Amino acid sequence: MLPKEVEKRIGEIWDKEIMIFDMDLCSIFSNLIQNAIEALEKVKTDKKYLFINLEQGKSYARFEIRNSIEKRPERDQDGNIITTKDDKKNHGFGLINIRTIIEENKGKFEIEIRENECRCTVILKNKVIGNCLNF
Repeated sequence: MLPKEVEKRIGEIWDKEIMIFDMDLCSIFSNLIQNAIEALEKVKTDKKYLFINLEQGKSYARFEIRNSIEKRPERDQDGNIITTKDDKKNHGFGLINIRTIIEENKGKFEIEIRENECRCTVILKNKVIGNCLNF
């Protein structure tokens, strides 16, 4: 789905189960990756990139996606990023849904916007087996 000029890096994989339904995890990943791809389509410079990193420790799993952006997105009064799509009535709910899913699963979600970069970080708990963590 990405043009050849986009630098792509995907690192690591998770090797332990995490505390979330597969459908919810799919919603998180697909929304974040789709948002990154749409943002990359608007970048006019030669420096286009999409970096995905997955890390897993003993208790938590961390997913980070970084992509180049053309300009800082606008935010509403609650700090939510406003969609740039024309049909705002039917779009712009992805990040809110992601945050809701993650919080319902006792995880953490952060969006950091730098000058020409968007960084989204998702942290979720690893699944517990018996009285100890799955190592």
